[in-house]
Amino acid sequence: MSRSCYGLSFNPFDKQNSREKDRFLSKDISEMASRLDYLKDTRGIGLFTARPGMGKSFALRCFAKSLNPNLCHME
Repeated sequence: MSRSCYGLSFNPFDKQNSREKDRFLSKDISEMASRLDYLKDTRGIGLFTARPGMGKSFALRCFAKSLNPNLCHME
């Protein structure tokens, strides 16, 4: 209903259809991305904790898409 009312082409709140190119760069996402870049540069191990639904998995998916698959392997 909200898609037709607001003229949306997809449901922005559906977790399964969220695409990395449609992300909103909030302060929290950019902070997590900078910390992940630091871990990538230092070849470290990191742990991110937050409440459910805060975007941890989505931020990791966005970060994994930015990695060169020939140089980095993410588990």
